Amino acid sequence: LLLVVNMSYGETTIDTVADFTRHTQLHIARVQKLGLELQKLYPKEFRNIDPKLIEDFLGSHDRAKLDPTTLSKLYSFFGKSYESMSENERNTFDTLRNKINQRDSKIGLQFLKKNGLATAFGKVSITGKKLLLIQKIADLVDRGLDPLTSVELGKEIFAASNSIYLKSPKAKMMAQALEQRPLARAGRADQA
Repeated sequence: LLLVVNMSYGETTIDTVADFTRHTQLHIARVQKLGLELQKLYPKEFRNIDPKLIEDFLGSHDRAKLDPTTLSKLYSFFGKSYESMSENERNTFDTLRNKINQRDSKIGLQFLKKNGLATAFGKVSITGKKLLLIQKIADLVDRGLDPLTSVELGKEIFAASNSIYLKSPKAKMMAQALEQRPLARAGRADQA
């Protein structure tokens, strides 16, 4: 699947499950482009990692969301603030989110195992850990720059460089550098 990704944000509204599917597909494609850009920004940190491996790994990002049944259930919460949900809705949403995250973790670990970057018991290699870091930073940068993310997740979203999900100062610095790249800001990924 080849997507030409417009890295500018805010041009789309989400009114249907089909729109939400497209939004998710574009997010995955942007994460791929941002991950490759991060490798270019930090070639010493991510040396000896084939760009094709990064692209393929990041292509598996958020794949669990693309299951039609899961996507439809997730879309039913689109635009709802977590705080405004009833206790029953929050419990349903939390359960769904946890299942999606577990499936995505399994998909990622299966990819790492298949490519010799994790043992059968799930011990991840140094290169595998670097791929996971690239994924986390690229995902958070895209989420932080996409104005639809706060609507999708029903909460305020912060820049990746200020995210509580990046623990190390080095990862925050990498995220900030990626946030400033024209590719992340408003360029076209197909021109990168």
